[in-house]
Amino acid sequence: MVREHLHVGGANDDVCGVRAVDLDHRIWAVQCKHRRHGTRGDAVDVRVVRELKGTASEVHKATFAVIVTNGKFTSKAVSSARMLGVHLVGCDLLAQWASRRPLWELLERVPSPLRHPADRRVAA
Repeated sequence: MVREHLHVGGANDDVCGVRAVDLDHRIWAVQCKHRRHGTRGDAVDVRVVRELKGTASEVHKATFAVIVTNGKFTSKAVSSARMLGVHLVGCDLLAQWASRRPLWELLERVPSPLRHPADRRVAA
C-alpha cells in the first residue's frame, strides 16, 4: 500500500502517528492507540476521533484518516467516526490487516488503488 511513509508520532505530532502516501498519491493520516489490556482495557473515546478529524485534512492534507488500536472503541467514538468520515481499525480488523489483507479491502468507502504495490517493482 505504501509508496512512502513518515513516522510523525510523539510530542507535538498533530495527532498523527504515521503519515503514509500510497502509489496513487493518497495520503493516510494514522493515529495509533495501544491499549495495555487490549479489548479488556479502556476503549478509545470520541475525543481521539475529533482530534484526528481536526488535523487530518488541514494539517496533514490527508485523503484518509484512520485510528488503529489493539483494543476497542466507545460507541460514541464509532458513531462520531462514521459521521466524520474517520476510519476505525479495532482489534479484529487489525488482526485481518496483520494477516496481509490490504487495508483498503477492510475499510468502508475506500476504493482500491489504481496501482498495486507490485506495479512499483515493475516500474523500478
